[in-house]
Amino acid sequence: AVAREMRSQWFQKWVENNAANSPNHLLNFHKTKHGKDEKNDILMQRAGGLQTVSISQIIVENSTTTFLYTDFFSTHRFLL
Repeated sequence: AVAREMRSQWFQKWVENNAANSPNHLLNFHKTKHGKDEKNDILMQRAGGLQTVSISQIIVENSTTTFLYTDFFSTHRFLL
């Protein structure tokens, strides 16, 4: 519960500081480390191999929907 609240605070602070947030800015929030505790950060890495491996993002603009998948173990970014 503490880790969840910490992540929520990071996001609220980010929203307050990024009024003109774009899909790319939001993606960068999720690709950035925000604290010193890797076990509970946005980009999580825990003992035993449990870690963040990818980010999926759906962007809806006007009549266009875009699905973006970023794989941290590959140099590829998929846009569907």
